[in-house]
Amino acid sequence: HAVTPHHHRQLEEIYYILTGRGVITVGGERQEVGPGDAIYIPRDHRHTLENTGSEPIRLLVACGPAFFYEDEIRDTEQ
Repeated sequence: HAVTPHHHRQLEEIYYILTGRGVITVGGERQEVGPGDAIYIPRDHRHTLENTGSEPIRLLVACGPAFFYEDEIRDTEQ
């Protein structure tokens, strides 16, 4: 399972991985992530998170300004 590739025009995010393992892509950079990792996602950066482990990924997402669905733009190119 993976988060659909998308970006935000106004939001910046931080993903904090609580459990599970995966690969996050932010812009053109890919990185393996696991429990305790925090990933900063600047506005206008395409990002996705793919689960590569055997258990679900649980994460805490902090964003600013406050999240609103209208700011999420799904990206169709892979």
